[in-house]
Amino acid sequence: MISISTTTANTSGNVIIKNYKSSDLNNASARVTRTATLDGGAVIIHSGFSHGDRTLRIDARIDKTNGDNLWSLYKNETFFLVSFKDGLFLAAIGSLNVDNGRADMSILINNSEV
Repeated sequence: MISISTTTANTSGNVIIKNYKSSDLNNASARVTRTATLDGGAVIIHSGFSHGDRTLRIDARIDKTNGDNLWSLYKNETFFLVSFKDGLFLAAIGSLNVDNGRADMSILINNSEV
């Protein structure tokens, strides 16, 4: 289950989404670079992990009221509070498709937990 809400008070600014198992909430990459060296080797620099590098891909069922609210939020807001199993994050919705009771969206995490 995922909660998306506005960062300011809004009576219709919260949507609860029941995501399908096909959602990708565990995708993450570390900040790692590899540079070739002149001797044929490589230097690897590992700068750690940040939630800010994550993009959540959500496939979910959604009723008409929540779908309409989500679409309105997507069009009129910039940042959201997104809560799911890993915590509460400031985020933006990168893409959204709401159709026939189904929502397909990407959420870009802005920073670490709020």
